[in-house]
Amino acid sequence: MRMVKFLNRDFYDEMIKELVEGFEKLSLKFDHYSIGVMPQPQRINIRGEVFPFPLAAEIHAIYMYLAGLSEPPNHMYNTLKSICGLVWGNPFTNKADYQIEWEQWERTKLGLFVRCSFIALSLEAEESINSKQLSLMVGLSSVAIIKTIKEGKLDASKDGRQWVIPSDDALAFIQLQVTGKGYQR
Repeated sequence: MRMVKFLNRDFYDEMIKELVEGFEKLSLKFDHYSIGVMPQPQRINIRGEVFPFPLAAEIHAIYMYLAGLSEPPNHMYNTLKSICGLVWGNPFTNKADYQIEWEQWERTKLGLFVRCSFIALSLEAEESINSKQLSLMVGLSSVAIIKTIKEGKLDASKDGRQWVIPSDDALAFIQLQVTGKGYQR
């Protein structure tokens, strides 16, 4: 089942381009440590598809799952943790428990992809999600999701200040938004 409405090959390609640019900026910082020595990406070929570096192949496997084209990869959670560590970890402070600023990171292709991937893992584990998380998966605003809840078109319960949607209802709503059919209340 396709888990993220907006996810397509163009999004994937732009995300990998964003990641390549980030690695290029990071490698320029190496010049402060060792002049003229910058790491070069290692292209890899997996079943005839060439990836600019190994992490791109792992991200592609997750993309294929979220796009509904394959089963979830066994390494999905570890890959996502590695990406978070790469982006948010700081070797100079030895912080293993980094605080991810999701609101800021979701504005990037990679951050949005990672966030939606973690939400998909929650749904696969039959965990409820909130209206903000569902809005990210289907490309609607949180306000639109809450309106749908208040109109009785989506089952949810209030937990403090946020709306909580059971995983089966969230998955059915995602299916409706992605395909235009499947969710009837």
